[in-house]
Amino acid sequence: MKIIHKNKRIKFLSKNNNVNIQKTNIITNNATKIRTTLPPDIILSDDKLILKEGDEIKFFISLSSFIGDKIIVNINLNNDYCTLDKTELIFTEDNYSIPQQVILTGIHDENINIIRTSIITVNSDDCSNSCSISVTLVDIDNRE
Repeated sequence: MKIIHKNKRIKFLSKNNNVNIQKTNIITNNATKIRTTLPPDIILSDDKLILKEGDEIKFFISLSSFIGDKIIVNINLNNDYCTLDKTELIFTEDNYSIPQQVILTGIHDENINIIRTSIITVNSDDCSNSCSISVTLVDIDNRE
């Protein structure tokens, strides 16, 4: 791979394809952000979570890069064993690389010694991937 740098534009040349990346500077913390013509990847803090009934656990979502005005990321559960404090996140050029917090709460039921599994799916029409998190909900009710 060959890298050519001219006038704040970086061009990556490879055998199969060309990717143009434009660098932009952020004034707030002097960091450098990358704006690309390719869709960003969704980045999750976890791919597996273990949660007791009635407890909360946090996970985080960010993006690898940014393109466009805003990117809406959808967060869905496949069942009602847990709840999410939000079902979508909005990423902008200012916050795409900052992990955004989502809180998952395990629902308590009266069933004894049942371990349940949920799947959280995270996706966006503007991203190149979709991700999932496997959640194991541990029962807190004991047999007497």
